[in-house]
Amino acid sequence: MEGGRLHLGAPGGQFTQRQDVPTGIRPGEFAYDDFDGDAIPDVALGVNSGLATLTLLKGLGGGRFASSQPIGQFGTIFGVLSADLDNDGRRDLVFSDYSKSNVTLLMNGGAMPFSPPQTTNTHSSPTELAAADLNNDGLLDLAVGTAAGVDILLHLPGTPITFETRTLRTASGQPIHGVAIGDVTGDGQPDIIANDAHGDLSVFVATGNADFDKAVTLDAGFSSHSPVVGDLSADRLPDIALADQSGVLHVWFSQANGSPIPQPTLPIGGRPTCLRLADLDDDGLLDLVVADAGRFALRSFMNLTK
Repeated sequence: MEGGRLHLGAPGGQFTQRQDVPTGIRPGEFAYDDFDGDAIPDVALGVNSGLATLTLLKGLGGGRFASSQPIGQFGTIFGVLSADLDNDGRRDLVFSDYSKSNVTLLMNGGAMPFSPPQTTNTHSSPTELAAADLNNDGLLDLAVGTAAGVDILLHLPGTPITFETRTLRTASGQPIHGVAIGDVTGDGQPDIIANDAHGDLSVFVATGNADFDKAVTLDAGFSSHSPVVGDLSADRLPDIALADQSGVLHVWFSQANGSPIPQPTLPIGGRPTCLRLADLDDDGLLDLVVADAGRFALRSFMNLTK
């Protein structure tokens, strides 16, 4: 996303002719999924200008979108996430409201618009969030970065959706900038990875039933953004990548039942604000896509692992 416009990818790591979609001033976090059940992906986008608005851009196919339609107005929208929280086969929306210190759920009943918002309080200043079944009960739970640490919202059975909250605290005690979930030890349990304002990356290793060992702390560089988790080394173990604001990429390769191993840092320059993983050239390897606020551009780094 550059200047509030969406860009479309094409096979081979190239890009098609740019197609612009008006989004409003200061577009922010977004989720890309099929929300209306027509098998065409849509975009749910937070626009943080004045009173934040969550908007829906209905996909029309061929990379085209209808004009944005407001879903609702909120405080400050962070960490927009698509997840099927009630196991009905429809994609619901979840986001953290930084200024109101809560997580907001918008349930998808199958006919747009979404149902009225349901909120769950968190510690102050919630930022990014991730979803996974942390206690193997068949229900998606949430992990949310806050000023106090990582709030774990355990999804309780029943309707409406309610949560039990636990908090994981890092050694530094600094506010959490970003959160990811992945099995980085290869034991079949989802671990939680979080980076904080101090420049530390904390890996909370799962021990089962949403319990976690004391975090392993890794140096994540200056003012880093949300980590991403995926198999970068082609060994079927999810690795960790993170870019810091000084323009350095940090990567840790996972190993079975052991701490992630740091790799040599890669200077990528610019001022990275967001990092995503995608197989851009259809070679079966995850590549890196970086949003660069210094160059006002999306930049790609191809994975050459053999």
